[in-house]
Amino acid sequence: PGRRLVVALALMGFPFLVLLWTHDIPALALVIVVFVFGEMLWVPTAQAIAVRLAPQRLRGAYMGAYSTSSSVAWMLAPLTALSLRGAYGNGSVWIFFAALSVAAGLSGLFAARAAD
Repeated sequence: PGRRLVVALALMGFPFLVLLWTHDIPALALVIVVFVFGEMLWVPTAQAIAVRLAPQRLRGAYMGAYSTSSSVAWMLAPLTALSLRGAYGNGSVWIFFAALSVAAGLSGLFAARAAD
């Protein structure tokens, strides 16, 4: 699961780097398709790791915290992107999300190892 999570998050972050060079429709379609494949790998893998980390009696609380943290992340991403764009331009947004995917993948790898 750890390696799968790293791959999933890389698929969700690195495609945005394409937008440093072009914003045409095929590039946007490519970014969306690759991101969706990464998301399809990420969600069940991350949920499985959260379940494995949770003690039996606290499994519901762990899943609630996992779900809430994902919702907060989806809320903060646009705010962060707009702040970065305003301060440093569009390129900073794409580089930030690619770098964040690496950090998230590595933290997920450590969480998967802890679950084992």
